[in-house]
Amino acid sequence: MRRLDDLSVFRGRKASLYAWNTETGRAFSSSGNASVESVSLAEGAGASMPLFCRYVCSSSIKGNRVHRRKKQNFLSFEFIVRGELYVKSGETGYIAEENDLCILREGSDHEFFHQDESPCNVWGFIIEGRVVEQLLKIFRLDGLSTIRFKDSARLLEFRNDFIKLLNVKQNPENMRRNSGLCFELFQFISENYSGHSYSKFSRDLISYLEDHFSERLNMKETALRFNCSLPLFNRRFNEDTGETPYRYLMKYRLSRAAELLRSTLSPVKEIALRVGYNDSLYFSGEFRKIYGVSPKAYRKRHV
Repeated sequence: MRRLDDLSVFRGRKASLYAWNTETGRAFSSSGNASVESVSLAEGAGASMPLFCRYVCSSSIKGNRVHRRKKQNFLSFEFIVRGELYVKSGETGYIAEENDLCILREGSDHEFFHQDESPCNVWGFIIEGRVVEQLLKIFRLDGLSTIRFKDSARLLEFRNDFIKLLNVKQNPENMRRNSGLCFELFQFISENYSGHSYSKFSRDLISYLEDHFSERLNMKETALRFNCSLPLFNRRFNEDTGETPYRYLMKYRLSRAAELLRSTLSPVKEIALRVGYNDSLYFSGEFRKIYGVSPKAYRKRHV
């Protein structure tokens, strides 16, 4: 990503209005040459869900292309697979390059344009639900405009998994899977962001938790190890990261379990033990809360 100090490059570019809401002032317009393949939920689907992916697309852009969203009413992740794209988000402008993921927030104005013959390919994910803003804060993504990915292979898996889910009948089970996959996507994006400005206390604690995640850690004893009472221990970490040490440990354990489910054929009971859970039924329940499906169903989806 290359930041633009001069935003005049966005002025005077014409685009045709194709959606307008007089009550909210939302408007969407575009012009130019782009081929878009997309799959989405039916209108109204997912309305009761706290988190879900409504739309996934793959865009291929050649030559001049302008796209504007006024008062965007959803969160979108736009990943540059190839080429580069000029992006204006609010009053910030930048050039998004290959392997950049753009985070475009709800309620803001966003604009894109492409101006030469070199092709640009973009994957787009539209995410909705009442917990979106909360998750952006929990995963420390709320102040970011772009994230650079070293490897897009896992992101491609997310894209393909969402396409499969959006192409089948939207029953409650599939919507729960959709929600769980969205949570997993947030977690994955957060893990790829290395710019957290945590305090030394939190960095040391994170290292300790990740080094000992498979052990039966007692948070009161861990607090004493860090010369803190348990309330102070929780407060210091929460002020830095937005969550308690126990919550961080649980999420880390489950992310490691998900990795093992994708990459090994080990029984679920064995994986539960390897990530610090002696009770495989309790482990399965915690896993379902985060990922929306059981460990066995998660593995089946990623085979």
